[in-house]
Amino acid sequence: MKIITKTFKIYEFDELSQRAQNKAVSDHINFVIDAMDKSSLFYHCVIEMEHMQTPWFLPSCINEAHKEDIIKMIKNNNYMFFENGELVPVDFYPKKGE
Repeated sequence: MKIITKTFKIYEFDELSQRAQNKAVSDHINFVIDAMDKSSLFYHCVIEMEHMQTPWFLPSCINEAHKEDIIKMIKNNNYMFFENGELVPVDFYPKKGE
């Protein structure tokens, strides 16, 4: 048997570069869109984009109207990221007390 250990540097949102923060926000917007229903805080953007017949602009609409809300959601959930802004899978998170 062999045991292999690899170390990763993980970052909180505020520790990321601006470019990595933008990626984290964009990825979270895509997640929110995938999970969205009519009760979502951002559903009015869906209606607006459908009315304008431009559903492909939905991520941009949410980013423009709700970027601070998205950042707040990220911070409230204590998400961690790799240096490039990619979300760290939860099984990579340190255990409490480590």
